[in-house]
Amino acid sequence: MDLIAFYTQRQQHFQEQTEQLNRRIFWLGWLRLLVFIAAGTAVWLFFAQGNAIGVLVVGIALLILFLALVKWHIRLFEQRELTRHLTRINENECAVLHGEASYLSDGSAFQSTESYLADLDIFGHRSLFHLLNRAATPPGEARLATCLRQPLRDIAAIQAQQSAVTELASQTDFRQQFLARALRTRRHPPNYQGLLAWSDRPSEWLNSRRFQVLRIALPLLFLLALLAAALMHSLTPVVGVFILNFAVSGTYGQRVNRIHAAISDNVESLSTLADLFQLVNMQTFETDILRRIQSETAEAHQQLARLDRIARFFDQRLNIVVYVLLTGLMLYDLQCVFWLEKWKWHNKNKLHRWLASISELEMLHSLATFRFNNPDFVLPELHEGAPFIAATGLAHPLIPASERVCNDFSIGKKQRLYIITGSNMSGKSTFLRTVGVNVLLARCGAPVCAIRFACSPMAIHTSLRQSDSLQDQVSLFYAELRRLQTILQSLEQDAHALVLLDEVLRGTNSDDKLYGSQQLVRRLLSLGAAGLLATHDIELAKLETEFSDTLGNLCFESIITDDELLFDYKLKTGVAQNRNATFLMRKMNIIPKDGMPHQQTDLKHTT
Repeated sequence: MDLIAFYTQRQQHFQEQTEQLNRRIFWLGWLRLLVFIAAGTAVWLFFAQGNAIGVLVVGIALLILFLALVKWHIRLFEQRELTRHLTRINENECAVLHGEASYLSDGSAFQSTESYLADLDIFGHRSLFHLLNRAATPPGEARLATCLRQPLRDIAAIQAQQSAVTELASQTDFRQQFLARALRTRRHPPNYQGLLAWSDRPSEWLNSRRFQVLRIALPLLFLLALLAAALMHSLTPVVGVFILNFAVSGTYGQRVNRIHAAISDNVESLSTLADLFQLVNMQTFETDILRRIQSETAEAHQQLARLDRIARFFDQRLNIVVYVLLTGLMLYDLQCVFWLEKWKWHNKNKLHRWLASISELEMLHSLATFRFNNPDFVLPELHEGAPFIAATGLAHPLIPASERVCNDFSIGKKQRLYIITGSNMSGKSTFLRTVGVNVLLARCGAPVCAIRFACSPMAIHTSLRQSDSLQDQVSLFYAELRRLQTILQSLEQDAHALVLLDEVLRGTNSDDKLYGSQQLVRRLLSLGAAGLLATHDIELAKLETEFSDTLGNLCFESIITDDELLFDYKLKTGVAQNRNATFLMRKMNIIPKDGMPHQQTDLKHTT
C-alpha cells in the first residue's frame, strides 16, 4: 500500500466534507434568521390583530422550528470541527511519512536523565515518543510515557498488547475518529484532577437527614404558600417562603461553590468524553485487552452524558436571574447537588477506570498507528531464558527508511558481551541506540525496525551520554562513575538485562582508562548480563583471547577512497583497522600532510 497516497486521499475526502459543511452552515444560518423574523412577525400580528389564534399557532410553530434549526446548526458546527481535525490528522501522517515532525506533543515534559531515557532519545523533539505519540489528552500522553519508562516484562502481557496493537492497526477509521474526538477536548481542557478529587470525596449530603428533609419539604412548602396566597389574595406567604428558601440555600453556599467549581471546569468536555465512549462501544473487538476496555466502559457513555446534563443544569446558577428565581422556588443549588451526589454514589468507583481506559486506548492507538505506518517492521518474538537478541535487518526507527543501513546482530546465545571498535562517525553510538530502542519497542508490544527480531524481555541500562553540573558540582567523569555504579548495583539485583556503554572512563588518562575498562568488562561478564561496549581503545579488544567463550569483537570500518572518507555503517566481526582522525586533520590542514612541511594555511579556504 502507498501510505502517502492513502493519507492524501483521506485528507482530500475530509477537506471536501468540510467545504460541504461550510455551505450547509452558511445557508442554514440564513434560514434560521428568516424563520426567526417570521416567528417574530407572527407574534406581532397576534397582538396587533387581537384574537388571531391561527397566527399565534403559526408563530409558536415557527419558534419551535427555530429552536430545532439552532440545534441542527450546533450539530453541524461540531461535525465541521471533527472533519477539520480529521483533515489535519491525515496531513500530519503524510508529514511524518515524509520525515517531518508531528504536530502532536513531543513529550518534552517527560524528559529525564534517569536510566536510558536521555541516552536513547525517548522524549523531546524528534524523539521516539514524538514519532509514536497519537494521544490528544494529557493523561493519554502520560500513559504512553509510562509505557516507555516502565515497559512490560511479562511475555504474556507483551503478547496480549501486541495482539491489541495489531487489531487496532487495521482499524484506521476508528483510530482517526477517536483521535479527532479526543482533540476536541483541547478547546476546553478537562480538569481531570478536580473531577477525580470530587468523586473521591465521601458524600456528606446523601447521608444527611436534615439535607434530605429541607430539599423536599421547602419546595413543597412553597407550593402550599402559592395555594394560601390564592385563597388569601395576598403574596405574603409566597414572599415569606421565597426568602426562607433563599436563606437556607445560603447556609450551604460555600460547600455548594466548591462542588460547582470541581464540575464546571469539565462541563465543556464531558459530552466529548461521552462521545469517545460511545465510539468505543460501537466497535467490535476480538482481542482480550480491547474487549476488557469495552466491557469496563459499557456504561460510560450514558453515565457521562447524564453527568454532562446535570453539570449544565448546575451552570444555570451563574445566571443571576435564574439563580434567584429557582433558588427561591425550589432550592435549585441543593437539588443540583443532590443529583450530582447521587450520580457519584452510583459511579465513583467507575470514573477512575473510565478515564484510565481512555488513556490506555490512546497509548494503544499510538502504537497501532506506528505499526500501520511501518508495514515492513516486524512484531518481535519473546522468549524466556538468559538475556539474548537475534535480529536480521536491524535498523533505527528514527532514521528515515531511505537512509537506514540494516545489520544482522545476535548476542547472548554464545557471546554475552561485545566490544565494538571503529573510527569517529562510523556508526558505533547509533548502533548501540538501535539495539536499545528496538528492545524497548519489543517490551512495549510494538513492532521493531527489523526483518526478524527475537529477544528476551530484558531490563535496559545505558551510559552513552554524560554531562557535568555546575549546580550540583558534579564533573563529567564523576557523573559517569555514578551511572556505572547504579548500573552495577541494578545488575546485582537483576542480571537479566542489556547494558549499553559508549566510551567509558573518558575523563582519565589512557593507562588508567584501559585498566578500569578491563576490570569493568570482567565485572559485567561475571554478572551475566548481555552488553555492548563501544570504544576507540583497541587494546581493550585483546580481552577476547582471555574470554573467548563469552566476549567477542565487532567493528565499523571507515573507507578512504580517492582522498575521500566514506562509511558503509555495516557491522563486521573483528577489530577496526582504519583511522580517520589523522586523515581528516590533514585534509582540513590542521596538521601537515605526509612528506610536506608544515605551512600556515589560509583559513578562508579551509573546509
